[in-house]
Amino acid sequence: MKRQQLLTKAKISSQLLFCLTIQDLVMPGSHDSASVTISNWAPFSAVGLCQNVSVNEQLQRGARYLDLRVGGNKKSTLVDDTFICHGFLKGASFPDIIEEVHKFLRYNPREFIVLEVIYQKHEMSPEQQL
Repeated sequence: MKRQQLLTKAKISSQLLFCLTIQDLVMPGSHDSASVTISNWAPFSAVGLCQNVSVNEQLQRGARYLDLRVGGNKKSTLVDDTFICHGFLKGASFPDIIEEVHKFLRYNPREFIVLEVIYQKHEMSPEQQL
């Protein structure tokens, strides 16, 4: 395609996006998106590791829907004490994963990402769930 055709197609695509609802879209995504951060040495980690590349790498490869499972320390009210988890398996800090997403969006300002954050409420204080 010539440059003008590509630009026209991109303009039409971006205009179409504003006419659609989220239910009209089909987008690539991942289940337990940040589970790669769970240690390979944790008991039963083979069951909990659903991804083998980082959240950033998934975004670079085209994923636009991320499923993030979040747990926390019941005794803390700090968001910094929240982390990625899959059941009882603990991964990276949740704020670090959000920073990865934010960094991707800073470098790709025309992109959007759908985040589904699933709180493991039995492990979090009410303040952390905000």
